[in-house]
Amino acid sequence: MINKGSEWNIWDLHVHTPASGFASDDDYPTLIENLKKSEADVIGINDYCSIQGYKKIIDLGGVDNKILFPVVELRMNNKINHKNSTATDGGVSINFHIIFDNSVDVNSIEVEINSLECKFDGGNESKLGHVTSPEELKKISFDYFETIKKLNSSILKNKFLIWVPYDEYGGIDAIDPVNDGFFKLGIINIAHLLGSGNQKQIDYFLSDRCVNDVGKNIACLKGSDAHQLDYPFGKLRDRDSKPTARYCWIKGEKSFKALQHLIVEPIDRVLIKEKNPIEERINTNRTKYIDSIKINTIEGYDPKTQGEWFNNIEIPLNPELVAIIGNKGNGKSALADIIGLCGDYIGSHDDFSFLNKKRFGENNGRKSSNFEATLTWKSGNSVSKNLNDKVAESVPEKVKYLPQGYFERLTNNHDSVEDFNREIENVVFTHLEEADKLGKNTFQQLIDFKTLVTEEEILGLKNKLLAINKSLFEKEKKLNPEYKKKY
Repeated sequence: MINKGSEWNIWDLHVHTPASGFASDDDYPTLIENLKKSEADVIGINDYCSIQGYKKIIDLGGVDNKILFPVVELRMNNKINHKNSTATDGGVSINFHIIFDNSVDVNSIEVEINSLECKFDGGNESKLGHVTSPEELKKISFDYFETIKKLNSSILKNKFLIWVPYDEYGGIDAIDPVNDGFFKLGIINIAHLLGSGNQKQIDYFLSDRCVNDVGKNIACLKGSDAHQLDYPFGKLRDRDSKPTARYCWIKGEKSFKALQHLIVEPIDRVLIKEKNPIEERINTNRTKYIDSIKINTIEGYDPKTQGEWFNNIEIPLNPELVAIIGNKGNGKSALADIIGLCGDYIGSHDDFSFLNKKRFGENNGRKSSNFEATLTWKSGNSVSKNLNDKVAESVPEKVKYLPQGYFERLTNNHDSVEDFNREIENVVFTHLEEADKLGKNTFQQLIDFKTLVTEEEILGLKNKLLAINKSLFEKEKKLNPEYKKKY
């Protein structure tokens, strides 16, 4: 499958397995079958103090068409005694999750987490690998800061992320910010991600205020925390632990790098909502989104003897595509020109960087005439063109294209600056909502109309100011002693 780049997918990084104690090893095939059916595209196999559940699933062949991450859930022994009004019992035990890069050898991960220091509730210390019974595992906890320090000094450095629940079970929201504010801040500063589905909290952690308070923005994720084999994984739970129609959508490749990207660019990459964030926009504008472009040879052309340029190439396009990036000679200009051609670009084909008569279109299309391209829209409609075709001026443009040659010609010719500015204005105008166009047909008409309205408002304000000044002048005259004597 060709990678289409950053797309919105459903992520559920909090799915427990029988290793968490709610089922037996015999139930893994049932769990795997249900994971296959789930709506989640990326799943974190999350168990307490262990990656045994993840290893078992991988040993059984993994989950078809799903990306899996090993996740370990640990309990902090960094207890505090000051709580806000939401806490009801003695010290607050905080949980934290470690999400590991799934490209790392699973045995290496296991070796490192087994070497982590832990404490029993009575105070005795041990290595996690020495704690074997399920009952003992329930009684151990970890120093949050030392655990992260240990992992950062191991071979797993830069191969894990810390995910701390905020207003969820075992979250840090219950920490009193007055008495234990620095401790709470310390947890957040080291954490890479927070756990919350509360929009108010999400907005805060992405705000400028958070940058001032915490020193950074931080993305909030939400998982199902599912502890049952038949749970509809991906669906977030309500307060009664029932599945809802809400999901955690993350924009990015289905990889660990996408999570790492959230650290440096947390804004606009995670959403907790029911539908794919761009699904409605696409569905209501399917004739304006390109699904794919296909390029192939025409019948009778032999690529082996005449040169293999484009042979059965199909490129699916991301609906949020904003740039084509690559080294020189990798086909960026060719792809852009071909999309422009199939989109009925009506400008001069001499402005094309690749399909012009000096390059691929040389000698009246000696090469270009042997290839054709098919552009398919999300609506299902498609258009096919020979790469030597020219577009009739009477055909309306379906793609607004500014070829590199056209751009260079405008910017290098001082007399064409106005034409260039007009093109930019036209592109901006096409992206305005119809209501914002105020019934005008061009950007300049809109500017002229708004300018006229503004000038009329200014004139009205000037007239009001003139009337007020006249009134003040008349009042000041009446305060003059000579005026009083006279009248």
